[in-house]
This record gives sequence, C-alpha cells and structure tokens, in this order.
Amino acid sequence: MNNILEDQIIKLLEQKKNISVHELSERLFVSDMTIRRYLNKMQEEHILRRFHGGATLLEEHAARPENKLSNTVSDAKWKVGKKGAEFLQNLCHSEKISSLAFLSGSTVLSMIQQIDFKIKAAVTTDSIATAYELSTSSISDNVIMIGGKISQPDLNVFGILADQALQSLSFDYCFTGIAGISTNGDLYCYEYTHASVINTIFSSSEHIVIMADHSKIGRSRLVRICPVDSRFILLTDDASPKEMLDLLQKKGMIIP
Repeated sequence: MNNILEDQIIKLLEQKKNISVHELSERLFVSDMTIRRYLNKMQEEHILRRFHGGATLLEEHAARPENKLSNTVSDAKWKVGKKGAEFLQNLCHSEKISSLAFLSGSTVLSMIQQIDFKIKAAVTTDSIATAYELSTSSISDNVIMIGGKISQPDLNVFGILADQALQSLSFDYCFTGIAGISTNGDLYCYEYTHASVINTIFSSSEHIVIMADHSKIGRSRLVRICPVDSRFILLTDDASPKEMLDLLQKKGMIIP
C-alpha cells in the first residue's frame, strides 16, 4: 500500500538520528497512538529500530539524491491531505453530514492519516487500503466497503457489482484524488477500469472535493472522467499555477 505517513516519518528520521513519538505526533499532526502503530509496523519491515519512546532509522533507508523529486511531490501531497482533513473537520462542525464517499488513492490516505476527530457520518469506499485505515485508526465506526472485483496491486474495487452497489447510495460529499486536471477543465484517472466507479460515485454526490497537488494541475491522462462544474471543490497546494486556478474557477469550480 502506498503510505504517505510512512514517507513523512522516514523523512523526519533522515533529518534527526533519533526522534521521539511525541515529536513525530506534533510535527505530523496525528495521535501518539497512530505514530506508535506505524513505528511498530515499520520496525517489522526492517525500516527502523524502536527504542523506548521513539525510533531511529536503519542505515540502508537513508535518503538518496535521486529521491529528492519524489520527496517534493510527497510533501505537496501531504499538505493537500492536511487541507482535506481540515476541510472535512469544518464540514462536520458546520453542516449535518450523513454520508461520505472516500475514493481510493494515496492523497485520500494522507488525508485520513491526518484526521484527529471522529467521523459520525457513514463512509463508503472502493478501496481496501482506505477501509483498513479508517477501521484500524478508529476514525469511523460506520465504514461501508463496496463489493466487486479487486484490482492489483492497488486493491481497488471495480466492475458491474461495484457499480450496482453504488447506484442505490447517495453522498453529501465525495473526497478523491485525481490523476490530472486538464487546461480544458476535464478530470482524468489512470485506469479505465476505475473510471466507471468514479463516475457512478460522482453522479451520486452532491459535492465533490478534488484533492490534487500542483503536479496534477494542467495535465491530462489516458482516461477522461468528466468536466468540472459548480459541484466540484479543489484543494491544492501553493505551487499550483494561478492562471490555471483562475481558469478552473471560471468553469464553476470552487477553490477555497
């Protein structure tokens, strides 16, 4: 599973030889319990060594120059995930939300890993990784995992069974990452097998929150999903080009 929180823990451990659970919790805006759970998992994977109250990175996982670009993108994705968590928290406080959809993807996972409040609304997802993260972190007691065929290696659900299950559901808000947003305001995903599930959820959602870092803005991909309209809200990082954001706003997209 693509795990943004693990990447961030490794980056902080690269900066300091030893780091405490409390400092990781403070700097990554997640609970001590979540940090301990991830540190234990990463120790089992021989990424780091635990000591009482903290951890140290094993030598073979030190930073390499060729990873700098991916780290920059990972940082941006983490920031967008934080914006998503804050946006959701404000929604839960200001509106009566009964049903949410969390689509698959690493940006959605980065959002979930930064949620430090209980979600009372039902949360439906097409992703085994997302369902696992929600359930094991105790963020939600009402997680709905749709059925269908499982794609490899990302563990997303797709196909006729998934589409049929989703047709009977409706959502106040859908949260999703995206492969690209073109200069024409069209949204794209990576795989055609996933496009049908995305479109079905979009059709059943009153509002759709797109979380996309600057690397996705102004880019098209293989599979077109749909054009943006006034139902769509974009959460992005500060590096996104202003002229592109202005264009998307003219097409009706809301950019807080």
